[in-house]
Amino acid sequence: MEFQIELEDGRRLTYNTDPCSLTWDDGTRVDLSKFAYRYVDPPEFQKQITFSPDNPVIGKDTPRVLKIQLGLGCNYSCSYCSQGGQKEEASSIRDAEEFDFSWVPGRPEKVELWGGEPLLYWKKIQALVPKIRAAFGDVRISLVTNGTLLTREKVDWLFNTGFSIAISHDGPAQFLRGEDPLKDPELLAVWRYTFEKFGERACINSVITEHNCDLLQLWMWFEERLGTVKLNVEDVVTDYGGGKLSDAGIKKIYESIKTYASSGLVLVFPRLRFSFQQFLETLAISKPLDGANQVCQMDRKDYLAVDLHGNVLTCQNTGAIEHRIGTIDNLQSVKLDTATSYTNRPHCHECLVVHLCYGSCMFLNGDEFKASCRASYWYNRALIEGCIYLLTGCKIKAISGWSPAFAKRVIPIKVAA
Repeated sequence: MEFQIELEDGRRLTYNTDPCSLTWDDGTRVDLSKFAYRYVDPPEFQKQITFSPDNPVIGKDTPRVLKIQLGLGCNYSCSYCSQGGQKEEASSIRDAEEFDFSWVPGRPEKVELWGGEPLLYWKKIQALVPKIRAAFGDVRISLVTNGTLLTREKVDWLFNTGFSIAISHDGPAQFLRGEDPLKDPELLAVWRYTFEKFGERACINSVITEHNCDLLQLWMWFEERLGTVKLNVEDVVTDYGGGKLSDAGIKKIYESIKTYASSGLVLVFPRLRFSFQQFLETLAISKPLDGANQVCQMDRKDYLAVDLHGNVLTCQNTGAIEHRIGTIDNLQSVKLDTATSYTNRPHCHECLVVHLCYGSCMFLNGDEFKASCRASYWYNRALIEGCIYLLTGCKIKAISGWSPAFAKRVIPIKVAA
């Protein structure tokens, strides 16, 4: 799809999404050297598999990333949780004790332990980690926690066994998740101890909502409570049955993220920096859509999510009752038939932000997908506009080309200060 971009100084750009390119009116490509990128001859891309419930991806290979689902239980009820409503086959501590890794071909680069809230399954973690180390040596191990069940003893054990950890907290928007654990002085002290001990191996993960989209304010919120910590964002809130954003909320997020993207401040946040890098690299290699996976990568054959019963899952955020796609004893027969590729989504190929979004969450459909598509579009459009500003030194006046039906409805909204 081709888009015409008019800059405020009158210059014009053409942006193509397939293959990805950004050129001036005279056909010359926009200089990427400001970010130390250069154009290269396009590599050979493996054709992206188009999949749907009726046309599944078949088979999984040696896992590069192995995600182990410990259980979906959680002590919080976040309004936008991707696991809400998922149905699992509950596992026991004995399942963890009997779980082995002899079925894994090769050695993954990373093993991730997931909940629900993984620290609810502490004894399972303690049973699994020695086996992971015995099977895969010094492989990277990580988990994401809400941090409410951390103690100094657990922090020491996780550190000594080589974990990296991320603590989910939305700063001033934490009320959307539940009670703020940092209001508890004892837990606040444990979190400070965690970040002092782990250093770069620990970070805060915040979901972007309309209540915490001011990135500087978000940064200062944590600085005041925890000191200087690594702060990351987990993209914009996605609608899993309760996180739908209003037009005003989307407008607020779009304007704020565009401002910070244009200033370059987003590069401080690892996930946002990755999005910038992804866009620039896509331009540098003239990436076609045929060479692109889902943004979560779970459609790749070397990304694997399993539970302690040996079920292979759509992803770590799903349960086996509705999202079992195979078993670990027959990886070649795994069928990804519970999700939809962006290549089968209406209009994804025509969308300005396809090379950042890649269809949002692949197991969403219906109204939930529409709401998530809308939020993802404006969030990623803000990043692209900011990146183009930094590349050209000029703000965008207008973008013409196909846009989703909701686009014209959101832009005119005036958000009260």
